[in-house]
Amino acid sequence: MSHPVNGGKTNFNWLIINYLIFFSNFSVTKCWLCASLHINRQRGGTPRRQTLLQIIMKKLLLSLAFLGFTAIAAHAQSANSDGGKFSIGIEAGLPVGDAHQISNFTIGGSLKYDHPIADQLFLTGSAGYTRFLYKSEIKDLFGKSGEGFIPVKAGLKYYFDDAFFAEGQLGAAFSTENGGGTFFAYAPGIGYSFAGGLEAGVRYEGWSKNGTISQVALRVAFRF
Repeated sequence: MSHPVNGGKTNFNWLIINYLIFFSNFSVTKCWLCASLHINRQRGGTPRRQTLLQIIMKKLLLSLAFLGFTAIAAHAQSANSDGGKFSIGIEAGLPVGDAHQISNFTIGGSLKYDHPIADQLFLTGSAGYTRFLYKSEIKDLFGKSGEGFIPVKAGLKYYFDDAFFAEGQLGAAFSTENGGGTFFAYAPGIGYSFAGGLEAGVRYEGWSKNGTISQVALRVAFRF
């Protein structure tokens, strides 16, 4: 099956016609990514199968949660007494799966808090803003550069040594578009904390609601 946007003029025209039909019936929504999920389900009859990357990442998230709870039980008596750390960062990502039909790139920023709860284990909370930037065809058609989301998540971060860590977060992503709604968010990832307060991490992030909007994202942040 060829790509609806990149697979040639015929498939692109098919995509646009389906968008216009969708929005004539559901004119209240302005979430084009949500429409993409709806159209793919109509075309295929059922939601697209999970990719191998999605399956691996979801299993990694469950493994991290198990690791976290095990570490809490084993090290509860030796919890780190130091205070938590905030970090503020910029983010950039590449949409994958259905979202790649509409967007080529994501940008954003986030504020995050890490609170120690056991040796090498931290409870995390984050909030930010992510914008999916439209492909040129979609941008020209709808007269806007992209659409935004506000993800709010909490999770666990585990340090394997003084610098390298793995983490997983769960939460919700709120669309800023009219009728976009709220998505269940999950985000497993890995990263490295440098001396001087700099931190870098990469993650897979999926937002599920009758389909999945997903990206692979890089975050570069400063801890304070």
